[in-house]
Amino acid sequence: MNRNDPAPSIWLVQDLPRKIAKGTLDRDTIAAAAAQILDETGLESFTMRNLCRRLGISAMACYAKVRNKDDALELAQDHVMGQLTVRERDWQVVLRTLADDYCTLLVNHSWLPTLAGRFLNAGPNVRAITRAAARHLSMAGLPDPLVPSALSASFILAHGHRAIEVAWRSRMTEADLDELTRAASPCRRMPIPSWHAEPPRGPTAQGRTTGTSRSPAPSQKLRLVCWPPTEVNMT
Repeated sequence: MNRNDPAPSIWLVQDLPRKIAKGTLDRDTIAAAAAQILDETGLESFTMRNLCRRLGISAMACYAKVRNKDDALELAQDHVMGQLTVRERDWQVVLRTLADDYCTLLVNHSWLPTLAGRFLNAGPNVRAITRAAARHLSMAGLPDPLVPSALSASFILAHGHRAIEVAWRSRMTEADLDELTRAASPCRRMPIPSWHAEPPRGPTAQGRTTGTSRSPAPSQKLRLVCWPPTEVNMT
């Protein structure tokens, strides 16, 4: 990328604070307002004009913090992702709970599935939850080489499942479908996944040892099973 080209994400742009007549505007304030508008009106109706009106500021004041509409959407995305939490527990439970909570988040904020596939999604809240989850998984005994794959699989499966549901919910609302059509829709046919993770078997799946060395097994895998039965094997 040419250094003169605009950065593809707001997370690659340094925040330059600027005083405004009514106080100091920061990214957190913009993010909260943008997320609230998106929840109320949806992604298609979101505009910078509505955001400025909600914040009670001029367009010039808002653009001192964000370059465009995409920046505001990225802030909103990271803001709601901050609702995810990780607690100390068995690593299988950590994966299952994180996936279930992400599913709930996607449904409660119907605009989120679209943004998750559009932007970098590397804001401070996402980075914090990822680091916390990785730390808990490692401490709970999941082999370190499997931690990134396990987290990715949990988020991908949750996103794919709930993105379909959100799309159908929106379509049913727009078309005012009758009860027979609603009963046959994926929203009714697809239950919430029952997440289960199985650790790799063999010597490399044993607890960590200190002061010893061992050769990693190239066939080390993690198996995630959801309902309806689907297996995802990751080497």
